[in-house]
Amino acid sequence: MLTNFFGKSNPINFFLICTGILLGYLSWVFQNQEEPFQLQNFLTKALLILLSLFLILLLDFITRKNKLTALNNYSIFIFGCLLLMIPHHILNGNIILANFFLLLAFRRIHSIQSDRNLNKKIFDSAIWIMAAFLFYYWSILFFIVLLVSIGLIRSKKNYRYFLIPIAGIITGLILVSTFYALKDQDVFWFIHLKPSFSFDINDYDTKGALFILFFVVIASLWAMIRSISKYPKLAKKHKPNQILLVLILFIGLAVSLSATNKNGIEFFFVFFPLSVLLTNAIETIKLKWLKELILWSILIAPVILFLLK
Repeated sequence: MLTNFFGKSNPINFFLICTGILLGYLSWVFQNQEEPFQLQNFLTKALLILLSLFLILLLDFITRKNKLTALNNYSIFIFGCLLLMIPHHILNGNIILANFFLLLAFRRIHSIQSDRNLNKKIFDSAIWIMAAFLFYYWSILFFIVLLVSIGLIRSKKNYRYFLIPIAGIITGLILVSTFYALKDQDVFWFIHLKPSFSFDINDYDTKGALFILFFVVIASLWAMIRSISKYPKLAKKHKPNQILLVLILFIGLAVSLSATNKNGIEFFFVFFPLSVLLTNAIETIKLKWLKELILWSILIAPVILFLLK
């Protein structure tokens, strides 16, 4: 049933997925409404929900434009289910905005293997990662993905492209410092940043948070193993993007697990690569009943999480 429905690209799938996510969010908001209704808070949450829904469209655009998956809607289905596992992420606008800018960066990074407008693609990627850095400090680690993507460029003179991210970083710092100067604030704001991190999984002290942890880690390991096993069989033009997806997933896990406040929202950073790699893994499965079982397991996961809470 799910394999037939989402195995083909169909506009109605977007409508159903967005509707399901919207209903899930609204249900969670009304069940956890502890404060009196305030228009400002309502509008803020509404904008964050709309931005989350827009990420689904952006994800689909990236996968289609760069041919990261076949012509199906498995990736947006998986991404939607993952979002429903953490409906409380709408309380953390910084993480949503950081992931929004990172997706814009990944959109450019995955297109770097094409020789067209290389300088602009690299510069844009650096600017978007800097924008994500402003909202979540450890987003800066995704510069590693940009540097690796430059290293994969087939040009013999690709070393010169490594200077462009530096220009992007400096430009970002100048723009933000100028903004602070106009507000009579410290223009050297970046010097005073004090990053914090913790890899202590004991911080996952609730059943719900533990469930998200094990689900994401197990799904990520399976997706990476399937990706690595099929890598030698990939066409040469598809290999760079596969390397980048695994790297994004690995860094996303590191960023998530290093969060000091562990409540599941931090795993937002792995949802993009995990959705794509899981889709790739499902596409290689020949047994239809097994595909169906995996898709139903992903769909039921948010329900189980809801019951645990």
